[in-house]
Amino acid sequence: MPLCKCGCGERTRGGIFRPGHDAKYHSMMRGPKPEKVDRQVVISTVSEIAPFVSRVRSSAAKAVKALMHLTASEADGLEVLRQIKYYKIGRHPLEDRPMNLVEQVNQTWTCLVSLKAAEFLLGRHPDVGGFQLNLGNKGGADILSVSPDRVAAEGFAAVSSDSNKKLKKDLKKLERQHPKAQARYVFFAAPGVKHERQPARELLPGIEVWGIVV
Repeated sequence: MPLCKCGCGERTRGGIFRPGHDAKYHSMMRGPKPEKVDRQVVISTVSEIAPFVSRVRSSAAKAVKALMHLTASEADGLEVLRQIKYYKIGRHPLEDRPMNLVEQVNQTWTCLVSLKAAEFLLGRHPDVGGFQLNLGNKGGADILSVSPDRVAAEGFAAVSSDSNKKLKKDLKKLERQHPKAQARYVFFAAPGVKHERQPARELLPGIEVWGIVV
């Protein structure tokens, strides 16, 4: 008889788990109750960006290690996908806590776009006192200059700039929420997109659209 998948060391009666042990296993996989993260940081110099990128990279490495362990111990492909879909085998990009892997993928690239955009904006707007980055779930612009009404920006990563009309939504958000900002940007990362301005995608006056490489 196979060993119970929950890690108790006992043998099953032919299935994956001993009776009742599946609930124990899934409870461990879910981890603690999720907390809402309102992570706002102020970046004043380019050198302050690298530690955040390192955290994102470290979390990615831990998630890949967990995924490798899962695929090595689970032969059923559907069960592997179930674990990825429903349970916390990933890590938060910036905090040392479990996270759903799909959510980690999404937040990872959103964080990296904001960090890369901040690096670009620090060089282009050195006189605005730095930038406040919204790297969590708090509402508002992804990037704002510390000096009010100087710079506002949104950023996203997607398969293309047209995915889920994200570009149009971010353009309208900037137009609505930051009409007084002297400079407004939308940055996006997508396969094959270079770090360059995208004039053909600038659908609203006064808002620059830039491709970015992360």
